Amino acid sequence: DRFVLRCVENELPPNLIHCLRLLRVLELQHAMSQQQREQGSAIVSISTRATSKVSRLLCLLCTDPSVGEQLRPHLFGLLALSGASYPAS
Repeated sequence: DRFVLRCVENELPPNLIHCLRLLRVLELQHAMSQQQREQGSAIVSISTRATSKVSRLLCLLCTDPSVGEQLRPHLFGLLALSGASYPAS
């Protein structure tokens, strides 16, 4: 309980949401560059372990009801992130 309270006080849950979004963008960029280099080969994920750890921590924090309220404004951005490839920047 004290751990969750400290995390909420320091706004860790919204930062974890942003972290998940950044990991997704990293995956999309990696997939795009991998696809350009090696067409036809399987694309290997580069952030599976990191995403898993962030997700587990976020799930642990979500056991506290106050975390849901803190995350509400940030969920749309996470859920709106497309699964499609981004155009080259």
